[in-house]
Amino acid sequence: MRKFSRLILMMLVIGGFLVVSPQIANAKNGTTPTALRGSWYHNTKVHREVMIIKPHLIVYETYKKHTNHKVKPNTYIGRAHLYSKYVGKGYWQIGLKESDAVSSLKPIKYHGKRVLYQHLGYFGYGHQHILWHRY
Repeated sequence: MRKFSRLILMMLVIGGFLVVSPQIANAKNGTTPTALRGSWYHNTKVHREVMIIKPHLIVYETYKKHTNHKVKPNTYIGRAHLYSKYVGKGYWQIGLKESDAVSSLKPIKYHGKRVLYQHLGYFGYGHQHILWHRY
């Protein structure tokens, strides 16, 4: 009887662990890494793009460079659709879950300041990148 009760207890513990495990994994997936959080910007010829990374939210804003008027409405990626994953060598992939709309970002030092290095070269071609500066 004692062996039977231990067997039942072990099965309940293992079953409870299997039920709880996927919920823990989903909770971590909607969170951005602390090294990437903050307000970041980069300039193009005409626009200034601003990216605000919060723990469970990413906001993209686009302004005219010299007048600071918004060009586009804000784009939001909330917790339910947020994807973040460490891919090695300091790079994090963050973006829209279940799509190819992800960015490879790496926090680095550039001229003594913290910047985000966004790698744009795909399939081993080119070394295109964007440097996002603190806003």
